[in-house]
Amino acid sequence: LATPTKAPKSSKVTSVAKRSPRQELAPAPAPEPEFEHSALAPRPAAPAPASSVPNAIVSKTHLIARLLTFMGYFAWVTAVMSQVPGAELRFACVLTSHVVCGLMLHTMISASHFSRDMYNGRPCAELTNWVKLQLSGTLNYATSRAWDWLYGGLQFQIEHHLYPRLSRRHLRAASTHVEALCSKLGLEYHAISFYEANREVIITLGQCAGATRSE
Repeated sequence: LATPTKAPKSSKVTSVAKRSPRQELAPAPAPEPEFEHSALAPRPAAPAPASSVPNAIVSKTHLIARLLTFMGYFAWVTAVMSQVPGAELRFACVLTSHVVCGLMLHTMISASHFSRDMYNGRPCAELTNWVKLQLSGTLNYATSRAWDWLYGGLQFQIEHHLYPRLSRRHLRAASTHVEALCSKLGLEYHAISFYEANREVIITLGQCAGATRSE
């Protein structure tokens, strides 16, 4: 009788995963940007708070509020102008009021921007200097609280650039914190009088005109 042959023991084969050429040549992750001041470093985005009100309802409410505001404004202007005798005089009053308000608005905005530095480059290309860019691109008017109603918050352009959606009634309170932070970090916080701001604009325009003539 033939003796039965034993089956050879199965040898375990271990597979070694080989790296693909793409994995070997994959570039190293880019280093985190170094910020000159830790207070200016971007913080991780906080999770959005859960809201039970849909965005569509909120936007619709804002739209209705804006429409009601415009309707109220035009109704008030119409009621005031109806007391003025004559169509020509009414037109002259409306035109004069808008021209005067337009000139005041243009002067306040141009004086707080035109004399400041201009940034040439890609937007947000230098994240480390974003706050510095806002500080160097505009200025504040050094005014007392009594002028807040007349200026309407336009004297706080630095805070407006840093916090575009901040309500104007909070700009003065925010300016004290921003100025203290700039003083602590050694950053420029340019706050001058309305007269000095317009004087700087005239000097800047003269420099631009001189540079154009030299070319």
